[in-house]
Amino acid sequence: IQIFWCNFHGGFLAGLGLLGLYALGEAVSRRPFRPYLAALAAASLVTLINPYGLEYWVYLFRAVTMPRPEITEWASVYKAWQVGLPKEPIIYFVSLTVFTVLLAVWARWREITPAIILGFTMYLGFKHTRHQVFFFLAVGAYLPVLLMALGRKILSLPLVASGGRRLGRAIPVALVIGGILIYGYKFFSKDPLTLTFPHTPDPRGISGIHYPVAAVKFMEENHLSGNILSAFNWGEYLIWFLYPDCKVAMDGRYETVYGEELCRLHSNFYYGRPGWRQILEQFPPDLILVDPRSNVYTLLQEAPDWRQAYRDPGAALFVPREGTS
Repeated sequence: IQIFWCNFHGGFLAGLGLLGLYALGEAVSRRPFRPYLAALAAASLVTLINPYGLEYWVYLFRAVTMPRPEITEWASVYKAWQVGLPKEPIIYFVSLTVFTVLLAVWARWREITPAIILGFTMYLGFKHTRHQVFFFLAVGAYLPVLLMALGRKILSLPLVASGGRRLGRAIPVALVIGGILIYGYKFFSKDPLTLTFPHTPDPRGISGIHYPVAAVKFMEENHLSGNILSAFNWGEYLIWFLYPDCKVAMDGRYETVYGEELCRLHSNFYYGRPGWRQILEQFPPDLILVDPRSNVYTLLQEAPDWRQAYRDPGAALFVPREGTS
């Protein structure tokens, strides 16, 4: 698996980490752990079968350790709540964490390896919201054991036991069917087969990603093209709709494609920090597309060499003033 995984995505490190955690857990539990170490060694060695060889691992070390303060999915749970990211996923993650811990304590679960895996993935989920998926996968694997213990406890209660004898298997079957119907309705009521792009900020003031749908249409109708300096989150969207007429300065591939210096210049520009014009001088753009709520928006309005050609609640497009280059 690692031969293919490492050549498709840097997330293959999760597979190596899982093998390492299993080896640790089994060693602490005084059970055979050497097979996991052997698998870990073999899975690590085959990752060298890639176009870059050992240099791939040099890049991975830099990518894993580099800070990403402006990328929302790398924010911690506390930071995500503080800056106003959608609350529902945060509440769900925290609630599931508390429920799992309390259930494990109640059931007096003594399995060390699952505890290590759940604990480590839980830590990753709190540290970076994008890593919560690892905790969800681990919970999906281990939570049924705890739920079965809870079910046995509930079924042993006198009132439930007497009712269970009368109804037999009708109760669990009814619960399963009811759950399928409820979640099926919720799933299909959201029209899951239709792709829509939120084109303006959330009117409730909740921070979230939206896309410059109308601004892109304006550019296409007015035949505007060239190099675009835009918001980080819009890079792939602009590539999809405007390439090859337009090329972007930065997109979500981040350090995979762009150098650390360019990432720094782009961040300074968008957040209006000292030296924000440096990227304009080193890599002169033909168009600038930003969120009107961004720090750089006011600076661009005051800039003598740029003028606003389009604006809506979600995006503002700037073009060079006549007589400037």
